[in-house]
Amino acid sequence: MIKTQRQEGQAVIEICDTGHGIAPERLPRLFEAYHSSRPRGSGLGLPIAKKIVDAHKARSASPAR
Repeated sequence: MIKTQRQEGQAVIEICDTGHGIAPERLPRLFEAYHSSRPRGSGLGLPIAKKIVDAHKARSASPAR
């Protein structure tokens, strides 16, 4: 689910993923290129997404638990 809103002149985008989650031991390398736990896929999706977010000088809030 993706929610958007304008807050204090900035765009706020909230993304909620109800998938199976990420193993805690993978978290330190999550945004490294070519690091994937799946047999198919390049492991580039999250590193590319992070570069786009960083290029826009965005920041991340703490994930909801």
